[in-house]
Amino acid sequence: SSWIGAQLASRSASTTRSSGINAEYGDMPTISNTQHLDAMVCLGSVHMVHEDTPWMKDLSNFFLAIENTKLKVVCICFGHHLVNKAYGGEVDKSNTGFIFGASVCKFQSIGTLPAKFGNLLRGFCSEHGELTMNLLTSHMDEVSKLPPKAVLVASSKQCKYEMVLVRENILTIQGHPDLTPQLMMENIWPAITAKGLFPEEERKTVVDELRELDTAKCLRMVNEFMSN
Repeated sequence: SSWIGAQLASRSASTTRSSGINAEYGDMPTISNTQHLDAMVCLGSVHMVHEDTPWMKDLSNFFLAIENTKLKVVCICFGHHLVNKAYGGEVDKSNTGFIFGASVCKFQSIGTLPAKFGNLLRGFCSEHGELTMNLLTSHMDEVSKLPPKAVLVASSKQCKYEMVLVRENILTIQGHPDLTPQLMMENIWPAITAKGLFPEEERKTVVDELRELDTAKCLRMVNEFMSN
């Protein structure tokens, strides 16, 4: 959380302060203790949303309570699953098994997106009006059905619902703009190969995939979403 906070702060023209909370251990966000915030990020977790623990229910209720408020929220991986499920979507295991490496996310046409969000994305598009982002990814679960009123923002070959505008103030992302290739390979790769979720012989292929990423572009998009 400190890394992504620093990255977002470095891309902000205004003074940005970041701090972290841990809902799993009772440090739960509420309307009252977040009213001073402009934005927040909900990161990944070792847990799965189907565990349906009390703290997940409380966190889901918080995200429901801030619907269309001034608080901007970006939810990544586990957060992506939790919020989409909370708003009435569905989360299931990926049909292709554990997904690890990089995913090329292709964005929907600007004209199909809500006007304010579409205008935000225009500055990231190619001269032909197209937008893709190659992002780190590491997940077994995925959103399989969108909640009512949610808008699909981007898809990949591996995952249909890569980015979702759940509400005008809530953007969710399956990929990991919050991680670096080094963190992925040093911390996550050993764990998933030890569990047999991904073959060790694929290491070179994965490392090659992670050489050209659009993490910086995605973080600029996230920063603009949270700032406007």
